[in-house]
Amino acid sequence: MTNYVIAEPCSSRKDTNCLDVCPVDAIHPKRDSPEFVTADKLRINAETCIGCGSCFQVCAAKAIFAREELPAPFATFAQENAAYFQPVQ
Repeated sequence: MTNYVIAEPCSSRKDTNCLDVCPVDAIHPKRDSPEFVTADKLRINAETCIGCGSCFQVCAAKAIFAREELPAPFATFAQENAAYFQPVQ
């Protein structure tokens, strides 16, 4: 299954079209979350993502990539997205 990753083009832009179309609530932070205001970008939870591609299709920033198709300059964003969803130790 393909998982998607949000990369650098989303930084500081936080286009929220992807939030509206995700059928499994895999993209965070949500608009109504206090964290939304301070977050540098949105992120996709790979554990929740079902690989439908809806987010990819509507991203105005062209910031969403299939994990296996991440351009080399954005390779670190797969780990960065995953780390965001890890519990704080």
